Amino acid sequence: MKKQDFWLPFSFEERRPHLLKRLLFIPKYFLEHDKFSALSIFDRSFEKSQPMAIEYCSGNGEWIIEQCKKYPKINWIAVEMRYDRARKIWLKMHNQHCFNLFVVWGEAFTFTKFYLPSNMISSIFINFPDPWPKEKHAKHRLITPSFLDQLSRVTTDKGKITFLSDDLSYAQTMSSCAEVQGGWLPRFAFPYYCPDIPQDYGSSYFQNLWQGKNRKMHFMEFQKKIGAEGFEPPTYWSQTSRASQTALCPD
Repeated sequence: MKKQDFWLPFSFEERRPHLLKRLLFIPKYFLEHDKFSALSIFDRSFEKSQPMAIEYCSGNGEWIIEQCKKYPKINWIAVEMRYDRARKIWLKMHNQHCFNLFVVWGEAFTFTKFYLPSNMISSIFINFPDPWPKEKHAKHRLITPSFLDQLSRVTTDKGKITFLSDDLSYAQTMSSCAEVQGGWLPRFAFPYYCPDIPQDYGSSYFQNLWQGKNRKMHFMEFQKKIGAEGFEPPTYWSQTSRASQTALCPD
């Protein structure tokens, strides 16, 4: 697959959601999302019916490509808003034969609200979202109680959210939004984040960048409260992975 294979067959004026070889394009300034069938997207795109996980803010795809190869019995969805990054993930997906990956090029909240059926996703990962630190840019921030409402709707019982950021204020925003929304059980004690990342978590461009600059990491996990008796690590993690998480940040 080459860069020239990544193109949309219509003009801006004719914009509409479009499927392109396991990529969903969701245009901006489009108001008829309810006319697009979400279930048919995934029925036609994955070879196998198996648990599903999402990474929001997938960047160039380094982390999620690694996860696809490491956990082939999971179907993965990469969500990225920028054109150049979504294209890179799409090319890597095809050229590296990641048949258990699907790419969404579009805004995360819109995709989640209009294109994800309820009770479908087992695990959600949000790695290094843009913190938009200036107050005048607050409307662009991904993490809000409304977004967590949508995540609660689309996750299965005992579904998980993992959040990772180098930005302390955004980690605090995630904590406060989880408290306000009320549907998520934190893995760690208040303020709900851990300074260390499990060794087998995987890596990404931004993780390597900020760790190289000695930025402090904020690793958080939440579990959907409905049907949950206590926090349980995702079933596809190895026992070694579970033990390392507990050792890094005991309750």
